[in-house]
Amino acid sequence: IGKLAAGVAHEIRNPLSSIKGFATYFGKRYEDNKSDKEIAQIMVKEVERINRSVTQLLEFAKPMAIEKKQVDIKEMITHSLKLVRHDLEQKNIEIRVNIDTKKIGINTDGDRMNQVLLNLYINAIDALDDKGILEIQVQDIEKEGQIEIKVKDNGQGIDEPSLDLIFDPYFTTRPTGTGLGLSIVHRIIENLEASIHVESKKNVGTSFIIHLPVS
Repeated sequence: IGKLAAGVAHEIRNPLSSIKGFATYFGKRYEDNKSDKEIAQIMVKEVERINRSVTQLLEFAKPMAIEKKQVDIKEMITHSLKLVRHDLEQKNIEIRVNIDTKKIGINTDGDRMNQVLLNLYINAIDALDDKGILEIQVQDIEKEGQIEIKVKDNGQGIDEPSLDLIFDPYFTTRPTGTGLGLSIVHRIIENLEASIHVESKKNVGTSFIIHLPVS
């Protein structure tokens, strides 16, 4: 499946590159014509969206390498939030971080966890209106050798029929979503021998809760 996905990606990306090049060219050539310029910009954005889908398909299909090492929890959360700072500021989203754990470092794959958190933040940002709240909570749990990471928003929430489907490949409720982000999150969490579940209420908000081994 990984080889097939790589072959398909190669065949799609070559013409995509040409289409994007021509769209960019026409966008500059007809810069004075507002309508034509907007059409060219839409073409570029759509090509980029397809390219993101192809990248996620490759990520989903290929064997996943996990490299565990000592990771500072606070640094991991801070770094992941920096990557979405611009999007948070654009929508005036308030960030609340509460790290309440006795463990300073954990033994995990920091890059993969960063990928997980980034996907969850992006989902939360899409669900939030202007001046919404994004909360990240880290705490010790009763089960020895694990911590809980909760990514919570007070956005539009997920309806009950969708809750059982959100980790399925290509399931999405967003018009611009690829439907692979949460599938990749689930796969990473499984490979880290962790667990993830979601709690949500329509028009109240959503919480993604990760129980992560620390050793």
